[in-house]
Parts: sequence; C-alpha cells; structure tokens
Amino acid sequence: MIDETMLKVAEAEVKRLEAELEKTPAYKRLQAAKNLIAVYRGDPEVIADSEAAAAAKPARVRAVLTEPLENEIVPATKTAQVDAAAVEFLVNKGRRATSGEILPFVQAKGIEITGAVPAKTLASYLSRSKRFDNVQGFGGFGLVEWHGRRGPPAPASANNEIVHGGGKLPLNS
Repeated sequence: MIDETMLKVAEAEVKRLEAELEKTPAYKRLQAAKNLIAVYRGDPEVIADSEAAAAAKPARVRAVLTEPLENEIVPATKTAQVDAAAVEFLVNKGRRATSGEILPFVQAKGIEITGAVPAKTLASYLSRSKRFDNVQGFGGFGLVEWHGRRGPPAPASANNEIVHGGGKLPLNS
C-alpha cells in the first residue's frame, strides 16, 4: 500500500516536472536534437514515439508568433538566427534587399536587433556572414548562391534559352 502511494506521488511529480520543462526553449531544443539524432540513425521506434506523442497532445494556438514549434530546430546563436531569417526573407522576396527592408522581417521572427540604428546593426551581421554579399549598385544584400546577380539565376527554358528582361538570350552549349 505504501509502495503504491509512493509510486503515485513519484509519477505525479514526473508529470508535473515534464509539463513545466516542456514550456522552456532548452527542453524544446533538447527534444528536437533527440528527434534529429533518431532520424539520422533511422530509429523508427523513437520517430514513431515522438510522432505519436505530438499527435496525442491537444493542438494549441501559439500565443506568440516567435515561439518555436515543438519539433522545430531553432538556431542556437543570435547570429545563426539572423542568418536564417535573412535567408528566408531573400528567398521569399526573390531579389536583393537592403538591411532596412530585411529588418522588420527579422524582428517579426522575435530576434532583437539592438543599437542606435538597428538597420546598421543588421547590416553588420549580414556583412560578416558568408551567406550574403552586398554588391555595390545592385540594391543591397543577396545570397552568395546568386553569384553577384540581382536575384536568383533564372531557370533555363526547354529550348536552351534564358528569358531576361523581356527578351531571350541563347545559352552557349
């Protein structure tokens, strides 16, 4: 009888602590890291368990848009968060953008950019990153994969031409 009571008290304490810890960003990152390891190891039981647990939990409305999803991997450093947000912005926009254009999107992601002039602080982050370039006269920061162009390279058409500025340019074979 005493053993059953102790067991129930211990189980209740575990549930309480888990509920408390689930709310912390560190716990969410831990769970995401465990899931990532399970995916890379191909451990179907862990993956299935985490999917079943996620399905069993009641859907919740995110109170703050900046709170990460349960299985979302959040970059660990502020620099990595800024990089990820800027990449997302540029890919969605499809062209270069100034730090002033990128800043509201980064801030909407919940990343605080401090300094007397936040756009200049953001420009400093982007200038130090290997993911971006800032070609003079092209309108701001772009992704290095764009190779100095104003936007992503245009896909080649079926007849081996690139549509550019309303005209077609033949590609050298």
